[in-house]
Amino acid sequence: MLKRRLDEVPASEWKDLNLDLTPREYVMDYLMSAFPVHLHSIHSGVDGEERSEPVFDADGSPVISQEAVAF
Repeated sequence: MLKRRLDEVPASEWKDLNLDLTPREYVMDYLMSAFPVHLHSIHSGVDGEERSEPVFDADGSPVISQEAVAF
């Protein structure tokens, strides 16, 4: 894990290095991909197939599904 984190940091910043080596970042990435909370809506494509597409607000940000968060 240390090698992966060091590979992400430019060598010019190594003198003043402050790394978080806990698995928190990896766990959060896993949770967000394994248990998505973004709202999706079902749309029919031109071929008649139904597809799930993310919903965005007026600012272009993904809408959070309150039902998914509560679950």
